[in-house]
Amino acid sequence: MFSLEEASCRAAASTGLPAGQGGSEFRPKWPELSLRSGVVPFRVDADNCLEFLLIRRQGHPWWSLPKGRLVPGRTLAQSAALEAHEEAGIRGEIGSTPLGSYQYCKTDRKLLGPPQLVELVLFSLKVEIEEDSWPERGIRQRRWFGQEHAPHFVAPGPLRDLLRDYNSQFMF
Repeated sequence: MFSLEEASCRAAASTGLPAGQGGSEFRPKWPELSLRSGVVPFRVDADNCLEFLLIRRQGHPWWSLPKGRLVPGRTLAQSAALEAHEEAGIRGEIGSTPLGSYQYCKTDRKLLGPPQLVELVLFSLKVEIEEDSWPERGIRQRRWFGQEHAPHFVAPGPLRDLLRDYNSQFMF
């Protein structure tokens, strides 16, 4: 159950995911919002089927993607790759062009303030290395899901749509 503030924040969130934008320069769709960056970690299995690596905080019902704040002095893609390593212990080839962006409600567990609406910019990450140990292993789980199953494990909204509609044209 969401608090009243978080429910109104979620209701204000917008989809916006323009898939496969041309060029490597990203222009925020909602300049008034804070930016976050994240990755869509994927691999192709032995049967040539697409799989996504999703993460979740221990005890949280929904799975999600590695994402986080921008790191000063790093690009959006570099910040996203760093979050992928910290939250999921993965490394690989990151796409140079953003897949797009969408709004979501960020709740900060350390600060007891209201949820904040932010713009999340996503990049493809072809996973090449899965480490046995990573910085947030103690608080996050990671798991591979086939493309047909992954959308059912994330919260309803733009991420669910992205995973359902993801195809090879988005990879790089």
